[in-house]
Amino acid sequence: MLAPEVGEDHEARQLKRAKIRDWLVRKDAELLEKRRAEEEEARQDQEGRQQRQQRNLAQQADEQQKRLGRLQAAARRKKAFALQVQQASATEDGPLCISKASMAKALATYGKPKRPVSARSQSSGKACVGGERTAKIGIGKAL
Repeated sequence: MLAPEVGEDHEARQLKRAKIRDWLVRKDAELLEKRRAEEEEARQDQEGRQQRQQRNLAQQADEQQKRLGRLQAAARRKKAFALQVQQASATEDGPLCISKASMAKALATYGKPKRPVSARSQSSGKACVGGERTAKIGIGKAL
C-alpha cells in the first residue's frame, strides 16, 4: 500500500511544482510587460520635455530677435533725429537756431509722453512753489 501512495504523492508534488513553475513564468511575463510599459512612458515623457525645451528655446530666440530689431529701429530713429537736428542747425543762422515747427515735430515723435496729472493737483489750483511742500514735510522731523 505504501508504494502506490508514494507514487501518487510523487505525482502530486510534480504537478504542484509544474503549477508553481507556470505561475512564476506568468508572473515574470507580467513584470516584464509592466517594466516595458514604464520604460515607454518614461521615454515619451523625456521626448515631451525635450520638445517643450526646444519650443521654449525657439520662442526665446524669436523674442531676442524682436528685441534686437526694436533696439536697432530705436538707434536708427535716434540717428535720424540727430541728423535732422544737425541739418536744421546747419541750414539756419547759427548752430542753435532750429525752427519751432521742426523741433515740435521731433519732440512729438521722439520725446517722452507727458505724465497724466492727478485730479487732486488740478483741483487745488496751486502748485508747490519754492519748497512749500518740503517745508510742510520737514515740520515734524527733527533736524
